[in-house]
Amino acid sequence: MVKDLKAIAKSHPDEVLTFPCYDFCNDNYVSGVRFLKNLGFLLLESSLDEDDALTVKQLIKELKSFDSKQRIVAQDGWKLVNLEHNEYWDEDFESDESSVIVLNYDDEICVGSGFKDIRLHSLGYLMEEMKDRFGDCKDLRIVSLDEKGDVYPLSGYYHDKQSNEGCDFLDIQENETKSIRVSDFINLDYDEDGWGVAVNYTANEEDYFLRAIEVDEDGHSFFKTNIDGEDVIACRLGDIICGDDKYGVIDAPGDTITKDNFIVYLKDYYIPHLKALIEEDEEIATREEDEFDCEFEDDEYVQCISMAEGRARAMEEVVRELEALLKKIDC
Repeated sequence: MVKDLKAIAKSHPDEVLTFPCYDFCNDNYVSGVRFLKNLGFLLLESSLDEDDALTVKQLIKELKSFDSKQRIVAQDGWKLVNLEHNEYWDEDFESDESSVIVLNYDDEICVGSGFKDIRLHSLGYLMEEMKDRFGDCKDLRIVSLDEKGDVYPLSGYYHDKQSNEGCDFLDIQENETKSIRVSDFINLDYDEDGWGVAVNYTANEEDYFLRAIEVDEDGHSFFKTNIDGEDVIACRLGDIICGDDKYGVIDAPGDTITKDNFIVYLKDYYIPHLKALIEEDEEIATREEDEFDCEFEDDEYVQCISMAEGRARAMEEVVRELEALLKKIDC
């Protein structure tokens, strides 16, 4: 992505970036960069307000704070979508198959992005997995488990594209008599696959959440287990993908963070971020007075470069401590 941005910055450094959102209008402005500790992605935050938009030059500066190999996704409302190469660019614009941003012949910046939330599988995919792996267990109930181990039986499937921005969902009920069974699931009737399936998870009567189905290391969404002496087919509730406001990206279920998430957060975001700040302060500390964009009074110039030098040294100490901590826990 930085490669594409640098090419565009040569002629359009102050141009703002947009990418297509769900309703196919180019009004999603790139407004910031945030590290999602739970997923390990960098998130290009978006806004519908052009006043929030970053320019090409500003976005390059933001991205320099992170590892160049860090994976990036974009925010489309509450969804996370991939940045991807659009095939029609190959004929119309000068780009290669690795480009995710190009400048077209009308000097407009084109950003390629998908429309399906990367955390959600389609209903067809889930039905196929259920049939292939558990087709001989047709009478077993299907339940979902949250991070606390609480059990929520799945009670049905709903397709409500208008109110859920294209997200289908599986409903849950505390009443176990309404639990859907394998035979019901593999024979669900639906008109279209939608953008993906979430679980309608309600923590209490006031809070409303949609949650992704967690996928294990083998790529499976469901597994067979025994709960209170009963064999069931279960799935685990993963990321909160949509909350009450239905517009923002929520980083993790509750306030939980695993050891692995913490290690990734330190390695891929926080330590590189501190090092970038150190580099910036060290550059400030070596500037001559006439290299600043402002005029100083009395001893303000000396105070400015002294403060920058002091911040750099303090952050270096923090980085040393964090890197020592990583060596102890990353094993």
